[in-house]
Amino acid sequence: MSYLPDWDSIESTSRWSDFLFWAGIVCLVLLAATEVASHIYGSRSSFLSGEAAQHSEDQRKQDEQSAETRRKAEVEALQKQLAEADKKAATALQQQVPRHLTDAQKQTLIATLSPFAGQEVQVATPWGDGEAKDFAEDFMAVFKAANWNTLDSPSMAAYSKDPVGIEVILSATEIAAGKVLRSADALMKALNNLGLEPKGLNDPSVRVRLIDFRVGHKPQVSK
Repeated sequence: MSYLPDWDSIESTSRWSDFLFWAGIVCLVLLAATEVASHIYGSRSSFLSGEAAQHSEDQRKQDEQSAETRRKAEVEALQKQLAEADKKAATALQQQVPRHLTDAQKQTLIATLSPFAGQEVQVATPWGDGEAKDFAEDFMAVFKAANWNTLDSPSMAAYSKDPVGIEVILSATEIAAGKVLRSADALMKALNNLGLEPKGLNDPSVRVRLIDFRVGHKPQVSK
């Protein structure tokens, strides 16, 4: 062992013994410290990995929710467009369908107007409106069936402002005197009950005891 330093000296070997003992203690302390540090860093690494995984999962769920929200918005927008298209198509179709009185409406009007047999009524439509003329002929048939005095067919007239819908026009002289024909009142109420929405008007050019019944252009359907 002569190759070891201070091998033959009592004092030197004692110092080396103490030194190596404490060096071993220091190494043990360092070993323990490194083990603790290793455990701490290992725990921190696991925590950060879990945080990263959780963040990734949260981001994935958030992306899925955003995508689902976009899909729902797109579907709702498409459904709204389809509903608006259907509404426009129905409106256009309704606008094209010609007006006519149903058999039930005719019977209701005949029953209402028959008690006023002999009432004079003239039926007119705007010039050139075939749809209005056909609709007016339905009313002509009703007036005749109720024994009202009228022509065989509606007349077509040119107006400064064409009528729209149905107009029931009475003598302005009678209206000013507070006299309203009971027959005209019954006619207005019956038309309203049938949902035909007539307009009640008066005109100085309409003579007394006459009902001027005008079937105007088909009203535009609200879009």
